[in-house]
Amino acid sequence: MPPPSPRPTPHDAREQGRSMLRWSLLGLLASVVAGTAWIGWKAATNPDVRLKPQWLPEGQAFDHSFWNPLLATVLVGGGIVGWILWRAYRRITAGEDLYEGRMGRGVRRRGERAVGAPDEA
Repeated sequence: MPPPSPRPTPHDAREQGRSMLRWSLLGLLASVVAGTAWIGWKAATNPDVRLKPQWLPEGQAFDHSFWNPLLATVLVGGGIVGWILWRAYRRITAGEDLYEGRMGRGVRRRGERAVGAPDEA
């Protein structure tokens, strides 16, 4: 006779969402720090890398460092994504249901109906 299966634990979607957002924020922070360190290291070892598009006639006159725009893109992009994730984390922590009022909207597979939709007779 096989051993009895463990009892299922109650599912807390809010805590799971908070946990996922915490890990996402931590991963984003680690990625931005690692990306910034990598860009700084590459910029120090390769300061001669320039933005000079040779295929454009005006490319010869356009001569700027490649590393500054790349660093700005990583920092600004990471900041925007972090801000969005932090707002969602704060809203969930405050008890808000981020999916309230959105049940049954959007794409549904064939044969499904919206929650609370009247049965078609």
